[in-house]
Amino acid sequence: MNRAVLKFCVIGILTLGLITESQAQRFFSVVFDKLPRDFQLYARNDQNEAVVPVSGVIELPNWSHMSLVVYRNNERISYHRSNLVYNAGSTSASFAMESTIRAELADYSFEVYASRNQTDSVRIVRRDDVVAGDFYVINGQSNALAIGGSNSSSKYWRTVARTPDDRPGYFEGDTLWGLAAWSWPTVGIWGLELQKRILEEHQIPTCVINGSIPGSKIERHIDTNPNATYTIYDLLRTRIRASGATRIRAFFWLQGEDDALSNPDGYAEKFDILHKMWQRDFPIVDNFVVMQINILFHPAYNAGALRDFQRRTSSLYPKTLHFATVGLPYYDSIHYGREGYQELGRQIFNFISSIVYGTPDDPNRKSPNIQKAYYSSPEKNEITLLFDEGQDMRWPSDTVVKDRNGANVTVSARNLFFFDGNESAPAPIASAQAQGNRLVLQLASPANAQRINYLPAFNYGTRFSVFPGPYIKNKNGVSAFSFHEVAIGAPLAIKDFKKDVLAVGSESSIKLSWQPVSGTDILYVLQRRKERETSFTPVTQYDGKAATFTDTGLEANTAYTYRLKAVSPLSESPVVELTAKTDPILSVTPGYERYWIIYPNPTRDFINITFGQPVTGKLQLIDLNGQPHTSQPLKQEMQAVLDVTRLSAGVYILNFENERGEKTSNQIVIK
Repeated sequence: MNRAVLKFCVIGILTLGLITESQAQRFFSVVFDKLPRDFQLYARNDQNEAVVPVSGVIELPNWSHMSLVVYRNNERISYHRSNLVYNAGSTSASFAMESTIRAELADYSFEVYASRNQTDSVRIVRRDDVVAGDFYVINGQSNALAIGGSNSSSKYWRTVARTPDDRPGYFEGDTLWGLAAWSWPTVGIWGLELQKRILEEHQIPTCVINGSIPGSKIERHIDTNPNATYTIYDLLRTRIRASGATRIRAFFWLQGEDDALSNPDGYAEKFDILHKMWQRDFPIVDNFVVMQINILFHPAYNAGALRDFQRRTSSLYPKTLHFATVGLPYYDSIHYGREGYQELGRQIFNFISSIVYGTPDDPNRKSPNIQKAYYSSPEKNEITLLFDEGQDMRWPSDTVVKDRNGANVTVSARNLFFFDGNESAPAPIASAQAQGNRLVLQLASPANAQRINYLPAFNYGTRFSVFPGPYIKNKNGVSAFSFHEVAIGAPLAIKDFKKDVLAVGSESSIKLSWQPVSGTDILYVLQRRKERETSFTPVTQYDGKAATFTDTGLEANTAYTYRLKAVSPLSESPVVELTAKTDPILSVTPGYERYWIIYPNPTRDFINITFGQPVTGKLQLIDLNGQPHTSQPLKQEMQAVLDVTRLSAGVYILNFENERGEKTSNQIVIK
């Protein structure tokens, strides 16, 4: 051993006698403020990489530099150096280095050296099995903890351990990286299933930190004290900070059973406090995911309101998504079995894959969420339930299950809906049909109900130890959220939908009209399909102040089919449809004059017009009553700009008449 190294080691031995266990990042006379630990995971960025920093202070004078050697699967891949600069009279100097690693199924090692000169150096520390990947957090109570290990394991499933709750002082001040499948505390069955599928499908290492505590009401989760070590919230926060995570892909919240079983009132107010704490302390979270709990046995009608609040959190809070757990296989009257937890892990993986890993988006990986419920017939003997766009709903068949005594009982989804908070008798549903993202309920008799519930607030009676369903799901088998006292909208109808074909020079227009629909906040949605086309495309949508629309610039001698519906925040009308055919062409207009680009449309200030090649003629803007408002001559020009800042909002027709007197038209909407 050379003299420089010997001196370093002697001083290091003297220094070690003064070090406590909590100062684990001191090695000899080098104190690290940033240094990877064995088995640590660093959060990857959008480029699938993570930066591993190494920095600190050397408390010895006259050393030259610190160096960092990086290995991938024990093969050296990079070298980094930080020169040591001492201030006048100082015996210590700081250093900082960093290396970038890929998020992959590979193990990185880091060796840090102190060098006295170009030849004398000593290795200070080596760290092994470091990876880049994704962090996830699970919090809540027993169904979030989902106690149990895994039948398989991987060194790329990781977690950060905590001080066991019943052994204060054990590992106090330390946070231990370890295998997720065999750790204390448990990552949980569905957390491990999530890690397993991410590894298999995307080859990304993960760290799941599960801070859940069985039997914990929400008020225990908002209990925090900076000087406390073992409150639920502070313990989780300590583990997250100790992990060094710079990005958490998702923070799952599955809690509420204890509140539903005792007193559901006030849950929303307490959650609001908790969510604000999350936003303050965990800004590195991409998305919070609130998971709606299942149906329990305690007779509390407001348990349905608690679940409905969980359903609505995605629209109430920033960076918040939601997911339903109803319909998973039960183990007992509260908890799911291993099969249920594994299915939850599979569904959650599918749910986050498009968000985190870029798989093609599929709305049916999400829990169907009710958007509105409304009477869809004037007689009010039919109710339509509209779910989010893209859902492909399924109505479940009647199912035979065994009751508590082993007797066969037929259960039907028709008995899972209730009117106006009366859960003593189901709504009189005679039949139901799934139509895309809609469920249409045919009632046995007309109704005047104002609100509707899906799924009871709790498991009524004693016939079934657990609620038997069946549950409404989408085509992927993901259960819909339960909902509670959702308003039922009044029926809407469009009457006297008519057409009028108008010839405009060599072009044709079709004017549509109908009786205005009564109500507030009405929006008309119009679609069009040209003959030989197979699908409808949007034409326009606008508020209910107008009840006419003129479709211009249409091809001559061509049939167009229109579909129109009226929409309000609470209801929708049935679609009305008609077909109109334009007149044969009267004269030939060059294509570059017949087809011209207008933008922006709608507009508030200016209209830009672009032709395919220079044209000569006149532009004129008229309203739907034929009253002219502005005009502009063109002479061998391809572009023009019209100022409409002084015009009232509404629909206008922009005509172009060429030097031969031939006209073409387009519709303009001024906001």
